[in-house]
Amino acid sequence: MALIEPRPTCPGAPPRATAICPRPDSVGGRTLTRAALVLGVATALGLGGCASARNPRLELRGPIAQVEPDALIELLAARRRAAPTLRGSSHIRVELEAADGTSRFGTNQAILLGPPGSFRFDALSPFGVSYAVASDGSAIAVFVPSEGRVYRGAASAQSIAAAAGVRASGREIVAALLGDPPVDPADLESAWTSRPGPQPRSGPRAADLWPEIVLHAASRAQPGETFAIGFARPGSGDEIVPVRFERYRRDGSVDLRALFDEFDEGGRRLLPRRIRVETGDGNAEIEYGEIELGAEIAPAAFRIATPRGMEEIGLPPPADGPGPAKIDRTEAER
Repeated sequence: MALIEPRPTCPGAPPRATAICPRPDSVGGRTLTRAALVLGVATALGLGGCASARNPRLELRGPIAQVEPDALIELLAARRRAAPTLRGSSHIRVELEAADGTSRFGTNQAILLGPPGSFRFDALSPFGVSYAVASDGSAIAVFVPSEGRVYRGAASAQSIAAAAGVRASGREIVAALLGDPPVDPADLESAWTSRPGPQPRSGPRAADLWPEIVLHAASRAQPGETFAIGFARPGSGDEIVPVRFERYRRDGSVDLRALFDEFDEGGRRLLPRRIRVETGDGNAEIEYGEIELGAEIAPAAFRIATPRGMEEIGLPPPADGPGPAKIDRTEAER
């Protein structure tokens, strides 16, 4: 279920309109500048702190529905500027959709993240690493010891889908795993807010952490594509964080969804311990174990060398050839 049905549009626009909405400048009969809007939220509503590069937080003691788009945009920008590296452990469950049905597998893994687009996942078994995926943002490699192969290619949504089961770019993967919506900052320049639709009382969305306010934007690079970012105050605190991201196709269907839940203190930010990413090709859910934010990670960690005697194959592989998407990963399940 999407946050808004039908797809969010400009006030007064026909259903499924694709125009970028101008942000209202008149509030309470006064015309406010962008800076004044942020300052007005901080003073009038009693923000406990403002978003900054060192402390990307937005605390609110008051109705969240009154937060202006500018304050939410600045929060996202501050979180993006302060995005830390991450090293830790996690458990991942993946569902892959195919013509012959749905395949599922799960594994414990070691994880490295290096913003903006570097990542590494090492699937662990009782006998060591059974499967590894690494990308430095430009290239991607997959190491499969049981096959004696290393798959290599340019980092793209297609190659990442073949390697990791979720069709998304490296920047989108890293942003989502740090609890941030993967949105181009330029797309937020004409953003607007709305109240979310009611949370379903049954079905798969009933247990989601539901937003209290939604920030909408339209893509400049992909006309007709729009975004929705849901914010809430998890737990009993006052801090506002993104809890949901949805990217809509021109026809209003959801192309990519990221759900953030089970937040706890992660040093410079509230970090979701459970993250679910959904696409048309597959879904992945990650639950973090022990993690370290801001760790020093050498660039070489996001590259995989080909061991002597192993075969190298292009990624993504031919449809009828061997490849990571066709590997039976059940041996790695824990």
